[in-house]
Amino acid sequence: MTLNAPVIGMASTSDGRGYWLVAADGGVFTFGDSVFHGSGADNNDPDFVSIVATGDGGGYWLINLDGGIESFGDAPDVGLPRPTPMPVDPGGQPQTDDLPRAATPVFETEMADLWQGIVHDSVDKAMPAFFPEGAYLQVKVIADPAADYVSRLIGEFGLDIGAAHQLLGPDPTDAIFLGVDTNGSFAHWVVPGTCSNGVGYYELPNSRLVYEVDGQVRSFGIASMISWRGVWYVVHLGGVARIGNGGMVDDPAAGPGVPAKSSTC
Repeated sequence: MTLNAPVIGMASTSDGRGYWLVAADGGVFTFGDSVFHGSGADNNDPDFVSIVATGDGGGYWLINLDGGIESFGDAPDVGLPRPTPMPVDPGGQPQTDDLPRAATPVFETEMADLWQGIVHDSVDKAMPAFFPEGAYLQVKVIADPAADYVSRLIGEFGLDIGAAHQLLGPDPTDAIFLGVDTNGSFAHWVVPGTCSNGVGYYELPNSRLVYEVDGQVRSFGIASMISWRGVWYVVHLGGVARIGNGGMVDDPAAGPGVPAKSSTC
């Protein structure tokens, strides 16, 4: 099969017996028991970044780079283009106890941004997926949370993006992002007073970023994501506990790997 544009996303059917692939031009390809509900290939937009299936597999959303969402099958229409899913600085808003879900267009867009950051070794491209500074300033009860956010958190994030970029091989743009596998049952509430935190949040450990290189499925971990106002954000990519001064890749593996349970803050 000759494609007009590279494959950039995948969504599985609810029974795990099929999947859809979407190409950058909006073309949709079905495998197994997945059903074709339409594509975005006719709208002349070459910048699709992800596909998200509905819970019953009767439809899906296609998400493009500018935030627009197209609905197919029984997927509800959420608007095209989509409004910004959250304020420019969500950290300026108070925390909630809403438990985030991964099967949402917002999360899929965040993870697509993270992937673009890794492919291009760019912290700026990946920042929409990272825990907001304003939220960190609310959470941490330490002497200078703003300096800690920039020098430690962002510094480590940049090093880890660079390490993951190197993992993709000599031409990272050839790698195909397949999605992020999470296990929501591993999410746990971190109470205020833990780890110098003044505000509580949910933490989700050891999800798996799955991709394909040269026809081989591979993966590595996202060490820790934490919640703010019902949305997951990456806070540690390569590792919570640091080893040495360089970047880290969390548990790189052949195959999709399996999310692992742990209790961190």
